[in-house]
Order: sequence, then structure tokens, then C-alpha cells
Amino acid sequence: MLVIAPFYDGPYGYYVLLRLVVTVAAAYLAFREYQSQQAVGPWVIGFGFLALLFNPLIPVELNRGIWLPIDLASAAAFVVYFFKGRKRS
Repeated sequence: MLVIAPFYDGPYGYYVLLRLVVTVAAAYLAFREYQSQQAVGPWVIGFGFLALLFNPLIPVELNRGIWLPIDLASAAAFVVYFFKGRKRS
């Protein structure tokens, strides 16, 4: 969803759903990482920041040009975390 979002010109509901999905996923991963490490590390801070940035309750209003790199960097963070977790398991 994050990779498609910068190039998608559809209804606003897609972006609301995107915010909700990213917020829930980032908050879950931040919590999971905190539980496994019992410390606040870079993954906890990063995913916590993403959860706040994408939260649908108090949306951060930015223009498309600013959201483009944020969406792509956020997608990259999820991919890197996924593969990092695979190696650790």
C-alpha cells in the first residue's frame, strides 16, 4: 500500500485505510520489538514515529511531494525489518 500510495490518484478513503493499516502495523511492531528487547531501540523509535505520523485520528497534513519519500522510506523500513526478523528467527 505504501509503494502504491504516491502514484495512486483514487478516492481519499484509500489514504484513510492506508493510515490505519500503517499505524496498526507500526504500533504492533514497535510493541513487539520492545517486548523482545525490553529496551527502547532504533526499531521501537522508528516504528513508534511511523505510528504517530500515519495515525488517522490526528492526521499530519503534508503535500504529495513530501509524502512520496516518506511513503517509500516507510515501505523500505517494513521490508528491512521483515528480512532482519527472518534472519534472527
